[in-house]
Amino acid sequence: MRRLIATLILIVLMIAPARADLQSAVDALGSAKMDALEAVIKTLAVEPGPVPATVLGALADGKLYVRKSDQKVFIVAEEAGGFALTDPVTGACAGSAAAGEVSKIRINNALRRAIKAAAGGSALASPDPARRLEAAQAVLKSRDASALP
Repeated sequence: MRRLIATLILIVLMIAPARADLQSAVDALGSAKMDALEAVIKTLAVEPGPVPATVLGALADGKLYVRKSDQKVFIVAEEAGGFALTDPVTGACAGSAAAGEVSKIRINNALRRAIKAAAGGSALASPDPARRLEAAQAVLKSRDASALP
């Protein structure tokens, strides 16, 4: 029983820094200048788990915003009088914000291609063969070797 408890504590201690690193990578999307966003996207794309794909998908869909007061990044959904905020790392509801309290993280076509290539590269490891094929095609279309895992 002691061994089980010690193992669980060790797992929790290992996960906490990984979540903090992921949070800082996500928040970097809100503070990076347009010419530095591609590097942040590539850094985020190599992170394990479903969060990077969710964040990059929200960025591509124009649903990733940064709160002006603390530069924290959120996935937003429009609601009456503003936006509902969702923490992109935990998926937890983070309240709401008026339209003037947040600003959209803007991307250009080059960044859209980088997002698509990054998403394709991370999906190459998917257990679903159809998803792997789609990912391989996206990476080939991007012609970006850095999109490969």
